[in-house]
Amino acid sequence: MNKNILAIDDSAAMRQILSATLTQAGYEVTVASDGNESLEWALAERFDLVLTTESGKTFKDSAREAGAMGENRSIRTC
Repeated sequence: MNKNILAIDDSAAMRQILSATLTQAGYEVTVASDGNESLEWALAERFDLVLTTESGKTFKDSAREAGAMGENRSIRTC
C-alpha cells in the first residue's frame, strides 16, 4: 500500500514539482494551495504525511483543532 502525502504550497510550480517527484517515487500525492483547501482534504482523507510551509495560522494548528490529524500522522514544515 502506497503512503498518502498531502503537499501544501501557495506556488503552483512547487505543487507541480512536489506532485511529480513524490508520485514518481511511489507515493500517492494530493496537493493544496492554502490552509483552507488543505484542511478540507485532511478532514476528508487520511494522510500519512503532510508537507507544508509556515505562514499565518499554521495548517498544523488548524488540523489539530479540527481533529483532522490522528496521533500517528506526521506534519513536516519546510
